[in-house]
Amino acid sequence: MLEATTTIQNLSVDSFFSEGYLLKKRLINPLLCDAVIAVFEDEVKPYSGTLLRSTTAKREVHHFSETGLMTNPLLNIHELNESLFPEFHSACLRLLADENLQRSIQSILGESAVMVQSVYYESSMGTSPHEDSHYFDSQNSRMFGCWIALQDITQEAGRFCVYPKTHLLGDPTAFPEHVNKAYADYEKLSLNVIRDYKESDRTPSMADFKARLKMIRHILKEQGIEPVTPAVNKGDVLFFSSKTLHSGEFPEMGTSRSRTSLIGHFVPAAEKLIRYQRELEVLTPVKMKNLVVNNCNPSSDAR
Repeated sequence: MLEATTTIQNLSVDSFFSEGYLLKKRLINPLLCDAVIAVFEDEVKPYSGTLLRSTTAKREVHHFSETGLMTNPLLNIHELNESLFPEFHSACLRLLADENLQRSIQSILGESAVMVQSVYYESSMGTSPHEDSHYFDSQNSRMFGCWIALQDITQEAGRFCVYPKTHLLGDPTAFPEHVNKAYADYEKLSLNVIRDYKESDRTPSMADFKARLKMIRHILKEQGIEPVTPAVNKGDVLFFSSKTLHSGEFPEMGTSRSRTSLIGHFVPAAEKLIRYQRELEVLTPVKMKNLVVNNCNPSSDAR
């Protein structure tokens, strides 16, 4: 795997469109990061009720590793019950509304943005290569994620990986015809697996999951596309396209190292949202503490 170099770290906004990602160092004030972690420890981690999780899109109690790290990340922080988690809710929104972050988002989109999803990680169990666009996106595939490191993240904790130029898969000017044909087959299977899971509310078969993973790994191997695993520190932000393949390294067994991070997904305010590449939704923006978020399908309050 490739470690981020100074050149990679200093990619311009133009490079976001050619590479599919952009790493900005020290974009967020470290004090804002510390504040979020502190109130997570005080308000959220001791909570024994169920909360919405990004791994299943269902309500669950906290799951912990053997070293006490929460492994099922929280989904849609901005929709948490503010009366239960007032400080955590406020601290996360304050960080996501940060002037430096919003200025960078504006420079990438070139227009006003709406946040459509937020996720909080303390740890993870690792994820395979995938693209967010198969789950949700703006109508014209202009959504991107902002992965914010709330602490220095070590290799032991499992780093975030991006696969350069994969947002261009399917583009005949970027990849050969046989590669784009293989990608189209992968995309069809991936969407079928995701749609079937959402419609039947069941876990995809292991055979389908393995087939999907085998197909995309074959494309990456044939094209010599290696994951980039940037060394990120507190306050660094990695921007990545909705169509850029990305994954999460598996943390080392028994590690006590966390990879505390916050993700916001943003779309152009003037576009519709599309789910599973077929269900269109009109955005219903609302303002929460200086941050514009989509309130189209709010999750239930924590209980």
